[in-house]
Amino acid sequence: MVSCLNELDKIAFYLPSVPKACSKLRAFKEGKQFFEQILKTQLWFDPFVSNSVVRIFLELGETEFERRGFDKMPERDLISWSSMITGYLRVGEVELASQLLEEMPERDLVSFNTMIDRYGKCGWC
Repeated sequence: MVSCLNELDKIAFYLPSVPKACSKLRAFKEGKQFFEQILKTQLWFDPFVSNSVVRIFLELGETEFERRGFDKMPERDLISWSSMITGYLRVGEVELASQLLEEMPERDLVSFNTMIDRYGKCGWC
């Protein structure tokens, strides 16, 4: 996918490390810039890339931007949904996470266990 975009050929090797670095360095501004640049390319259509970008905001606790990325994803997989739910739970938005779990087209054991764990921590169980 990267090969069809000449200007991106040079950064293809480094691309996977950018979201991780932004998260570890707590670099919100740079993460946001990366997100905005990736949206302009065909790379956004790669689920691995779009999930990695959304994960930046999850790690930073920026659920507003995490949700923007999630909503703009052309294709959401189990990882996308689980990441969004985890992001909401990390900032204490249990009801939003629960609502998203209900909307999730395909649920797995990890999704349910994540919710049950948070319900227990919040005293809802």
